Amino acid sequence: MLALTVAQGEQEFDQRTLQSHQAPHTGSNLLYKNALLDRARTIFSGLIIVDPEAQKTDAYQSNRNLLLSDDAETNSLPVWRSRPTMSGAPHGATSGHVDAEQMFYLESAASRQRQRASCSSSVFSRRCSRSSKTKTSTRPCAMRSESN
Repeated sequence: MLALTVAQGEQEFDQRTLQSHQAPHTGSNLLYKNALLDRARTIFSGLIIVDPEAQKTDAYQSNRNLLLSDDAETNSLPVWRSRPTMSGAPHGATSGHVDAEQMFYLESAASRQRQRASCSSSVFSRRCSRSSKTKTSTRPCAMRSESN
């Protein structure tokens, strides 16, 4: 499952996922990316559950956040529950601002903050686009959003 969100203004996105493995030799791969502007906020809570019967399961979960404003906020909570029969469940989250060198490059290519943020978001989202072309399943994902 791949997801990309661009949040701006006072928007708040609450993203909750469940990867449930109930049969042996199954796999899942989840990537959620968020680009945040202004005072936007995202909350990611991802859960991987592997039943005792689901031996040799391979599950992956990643949440990546790009903060394009000092006032933007993100909270991530990747979690997995399994029995000892599981092969692997790498999971994690990263969040960060654009560093000074990257911003200098963006400023030389665009004059306004929105244009810089759009360019940065585009680069940030490329992996999501490329991944969807190489995966065997490109089913869209559903996300619930709530705005303040």
